[in-house]
Amino acid sequence: MLDIQSKIIPLDNIPDFFKRDLVLIKSQMKAVLTENAMKIKVVERNFEPIVHVNVNEPGWLDFKIDYKIGEYQLPHQMFRKCEDKYIHPDDFTWIKVDNKTIQNTEKY
Repeated sequence: MLDIQSKIIPLDNIPDFFKRDLVLIKSQMKAVLTENAMKIKVVERNFEPIVHVNVNEPGWLDFKIDYKIGEYQLPHQMFRKCEDKYIHPDDFTWIKVDNKTIQNTEKY
């Protein structure tokens, strides 16, 4: 009889588990992931700032900044007070926060 064990990973630990622990587990044994677990993506890319300038009112410029991260485009506001290592834009995706690009963008 097989001794089947399951482990619940806290939501905040999922990116590190998938990048580090699961790789190790898969190298030592045949790990079987559920259908939902197979959908999980951990995105670690440099953010590409996109600046939108609205000039509708004379004498006034309204700036809006988004970041392109792979297939995602997310607003700067989402990161302004973010202290987490990853953001979680949907049920199956974690995006590593690119603090360096955010800080550089805020300088200008």
